[in-house]
Amino acid sequence: MSRTTSADTLRQRDLAEIGESLAPVPLSAAETSASRARMMSKIRAAPPPSTVTVRSEEIAWERESPFRERKLLLRDFERNEQTYLVRLSPGAVSAPHSHDVQEIVWVIEGEVQIDGHVIRAGDLHVAAPGSRHEDFRTSTGALVLIRSHIPSEVPRPG
Repeated sequence: MSRTTSADTLRQRDLAEIGESLAPVPLSAAETSASRARMMSKIRAAPPPSTVTVRSEEIAWERESPFRERKLLLRDFERNEQTYLVRLSPGAVSAPHSHDVQEIVWVIEGEVQIDGHVIRAGDLHVAAPGSRHEDFRTSTGALVLIRSHIPSEVPRPG
């Protein structure tokens, strides 16, 4: 009886041994350049229709205070919504604020406290339109993804 093995059934050890037995193939400068160009064209290819892709290197972190940096990912003026990352240092406190639209806060690293309520890494917090945060802080530091309204002081297009 013959037994066939697919990549799906190979054990991790088997894959490691196969990888160690492979010898690199030297490429000419032209082959290296052509290979790199093919890979980069795939990376830079337009996203699928009706989608947007934002590459991390295209957006810089902006220092907002000694305790807070922000990376604005996307603004949708039609819906009055924006999505951004916030990196908070330990001890960071945000000013009290309210929400014109639903706010979504996803804690990626660390933890934050919103009005004394603790939200840890992996937790999602949703604030309804019209709600208000009196106290938003972190003692550990945190990386947080936020989707909220665009502040009225941000210039609108057109």
